[in-house]
Amino acid sequence: MDTFVAYPSNLDFDHGSFHKSSDNYKKTFNFSNFQEFESLSHKDKLIYLLPSSSIGSYPFEKNNKLSEQNNLANFISEIDSFIVNDISENEFFIFENIGFVMDKGLYKQLNRSLNKLKCKVILMPDYFLNNKIGSNTITEFNKKFLFSFDDGTGASSDIDMVTKMAKNMVTKYGMSKELGTIAYGENEEEVFLGRSVTKQQNMSEETAKKVDEEVKKIVDKGYERAKKVLTDKI
Repeated sequence: MDTFVAYPSNLDFDHGSFHKSSDNYKKTFNFSNFQEFESLSHKDKLIYLLPSSSIGSYPFEKNNKLSEQNNLANFISEIDSFIVNDISENEFFIFENIGFVMDKGLYKQLNRSLNKLKCKVILMPDYFLNNKIGSNTITEFNKKFLFSFDDGTGASSDIDMVTKMAKNMVTKYGMSKELGTIAYGENEEEVFLGRSVTKQQNMSEETAKKVDEEVKKIVDKGYERAKKVLTDKI
């Protein structure tokens, strides 16, 4: 029985690198698609590491007296305000005292590919590599820093908050040179009785695209600055 630890090289998730237990994970191998793992038998194990940026993690105290469905409902209710996109666009999971949020499209894409394999497949966030309950840790892996916090979560919740903060800087606080000191309202969908849905258009599609570009600039600049600080100090 062999164990393989794989991780994507980009957010397409269809190719990347992996290590295997047979050489004590010393060598790095590349894969171009999941079909390369179809030769693994049912005795083998594939651990696929998801980038922290692709799966949200939040502390959640599970109630063992409630059903899994009710616990999920409570978890979704607790974190609703922290999720950037619509709830219907996500899949939710609970493991021990941590709740996870993952894009539904990505989840289905991975399921379609990985379900074809005969081996046992385990999906987990990459920060689990250095996760220590009760301790904050930083590890450099695959040319990136992995943040693991003492409550068992990773950096994804911070990414959500940073994105919202950057969006407020652009749309509410007038901190974008491109868009100026103007407050912009978001385009929202409103649900009424009878399940009818109307869309409230507060900005044009062109302006919304510019907002996204400005938000990305702010987040990217902050990331590069933080990375430099960590590289210089660690």
